[in-house]
Amino acid sequence: MMKTKIKTLFLVMIAILFSISSCNKDENDDNDNFEFPLGWSSMDSGIDKLLLGVDFIDSKNGWAVGQDGTILHTTDAGRTWEKQTSGTVEWLSGVHFLDKNNGWISAWGGKILHTTNGGDTWTEQTSGTSSSLYGVFFINSLKGWIVGDQGTVLNTTDAGNTWSTQNSTTSNKLNSISFINSNVGWIVGVYGTIIHTSDGGATWTDQQSGFTNSFNSVYFTDNNTGWVVACAGRIFHTIQGGENLYDQSSGTSKYLFGVSFIDGNTGWAVGNDGTIVHTVDAGGTWTEQTSQTTNHLKSVCFISKDVGWAVGHEGTILHTESGGDI
Repeated sequence: MMKTKIKTLFLVMIAILFSISSCNKDENDDNDNFEFPLGWSSMDSGIDKLLLGVDFIDSKNGWAVGQDGTILHTTDAGRTWEKQTSGTVEWLSGVHFLDKNNGWISAWGGKILHTTNGGDTWTEQTSGTSSSLYGVFFINSLKGWIVGDQGTVLNTTDAGNTWSTQNSTTSNKLNSISFINSNVGWIVGVYGTIIHTSDGGATWTDQQSGFTNSFNSVYFTDNNTGWVVACAGRIFHTIQGGENLYDQSSGTSKYLFGVSFIDGNTGWAVGNDGTIVHTVDAGGTWTEQTSQTTNHLKSVCFISKDVGWAVGHEGTILHTESGGDI
């Protein structure tokens, strides 16, 4: 009888321990092995403010910024978002991170924010301008550029401790910037503005686009190959470093505001009314994807051919792990 009781007690204890272990394991598995459905999924941002910029450094860690100093951060691919304190109510236009710790944000009113701890704290840097700032791009932990109103181009070589003004050769509003190394880059803006540098911005050269409306976003993958998105569904492509721009058929007439490529062939563009278009042949053909929203989309970021995010009006955050394809 005693042996039977001991054996029964032993089995009960094992069952309890197994149950506790299983509960813990299931909880972790839910977090680590959660599978998103095919296509684009809407994430709960917890806000209804306009989001203007998004950047991810890997498949889990990213930031979104926007209206009234909003900064959101995720460590689980966007399933959950936490608010970070920006210290400003200015609209935040662009965000660029190099790793889990080091990032910069461009903002209206000439504000630049910087973090070295993943956004736990943000510090304002002295920009030297009151012009609103939009695009931001860093090529390494020290060297970066920010562009904005009235032809503003700012450059730093010390992580933003000091910012200097570069001569952009234009007074037009500049919206977006893309560099492929520490020397070679492009900036686009209103009235079809596209300027190019091959010396880190010491000199900027105007490249004649022949376009008179606003260029909203630019993305280059190498010295020669790049794309620019604009109003009325216009997408322009160059294989000559911006010297010649070729109009591609996007299949949409909606304004496009963001573009992201992961190589010389595969990319996405986003815009008004939830528009997302996708190409796998360098833009020879663009296919519209189902976004699950009619809200305007302002920015897009992909880290691979499958994994990406888009953000926009009313706190919209979309995520895909299938390249947007259903």
